[in-house]
Amino acid sequence: MRRAVLRAPRRLALEDGPLPAPGPGEVLVRVRAALTCGTDLKTYRRGHARLGPGPFGHEAAGDVVAVGPGVAQVRPGDAVMYVPTAGCGQCAACRRGAENHCPRLFQDIVLGAYAEHVLVTPPVAARHLFPKPPELRYTEAAFLEPLACVLHGWRRLGLLGRADGWAGNGGPSVAVVGSGAIAFLFLLTGLRLGLRPAVVARRRDRLELVAALGGLPVDVSGGEGGAHGRGEAAGLGKAHRRGAPGASGSETVRRHLEGALGEAPDVVVEATGSAAVWTAAPAWVRSGGSVLLFGGLAPGARATFDAARLHYGEVDLVSAFHYTSDDVAEARRWLAERRINVGPLVTAVRPLGEIVEVFQELDRGAHLKVAIVPDGAAPLAGEPPWP
Repeated sequence: MRRAVLRAPRRLALEDGPLPAPGPGEVLVRVRAALTCGTDLKTYRRGHARLGPGPFGHEAAGDVVAVGPGVAQVRPGDAVMYVPTAGCGQCAACRRGAENHCPRLFQDIVLGAYAEHVLVTPPVAARHLFPKPPELRYTEAAFLEPLACVLHGWRRLGLLGRADGWAGNGGPSVAVVGSGAIAFLFLLTGLRLGLRPAVVARRRDRLELVAALGGLPVDVSGGEGGAHGRGEAAGLGKAHRRGAPGASGSETVRRHLEGALGEAPDVVVEATGSAAVWTAAPAWVRSGGSVLLFGGLAPGARATFDAARLHYGEVDLVSAFHYTSDDVAEARRWLAERRINVGPLVTAVRPLGEIVEVFQELDRGAHLKVAIVPDGAAPLAGEPPWP
């Protein structure tokens, strides 16, 4: 089978190898669609302690080809969706429902989604491998993992779990800082929850998509927002692009947010993975508000905060990492019930054979989210045309 292997930062290659036979508790899945994501792009650019080097990609859906001894929950031919990790189910963290803190979480991670087949490990097969609803596209089902992460973020903020959200979008105002796929998932889910989301970005094409999806675009480009731009961290203008946020850049974002929303937002969601944005975000939220630090930083990175702003402004800093089993179950319900339309976030469909070129293009700022289809860039059998 063919699969993409990341050998070192920016050294991605397709390799041929034997088709693995599933062992006890394992499930062999034929990949029908895999999705690119910001974490994979960061791994491609700089490496990752848990995701590389090695088989690449972790968001996918497909069909069961074979099952190992002891697997009874799925059979060959079943269409399935999965997330790439699962807790051990036995440690203290798992027993209290915090599987994202399980010390064994990444020991059996399922990597290698950019491939013709992927082998699902026993913990994931037992806990986080699910039948795909027939009306759900494979590309939509592959959103299970990032959607679970985003719902976990809302849960950490205390904004998930209200029966019907806030009627008439009367809920808290939220400023999502960033313009990647995660930022757009926060936008879509925020709208569905009845929140009032704005998205802070510089790129003109992304701002137009924010408006098309029903969000409030907040343009902080200073008139320079183009269709592309490597390494955008939406929001601190020229100074931020040089790696130094500067007081003027942060003040610009605050001024634009208050102008667009009428006041400072109740919540700021950091979705860039930039230390500069982590540092600046408390200045953008209202006093008594919350900042969700969602975008992960590189190991060893440091962010400093204005202690007076946190103390006298009573600004809460909330972090969110990964997902729990409850988040995965909730994300599956959202997708199955089509509470949000994730289709517009897939902006290109490409064959597996072009995976190297796809990541070179992503590295230059092209695409929002790409569906990698092993059988070629065409609708899959039994599916409606691509959006």
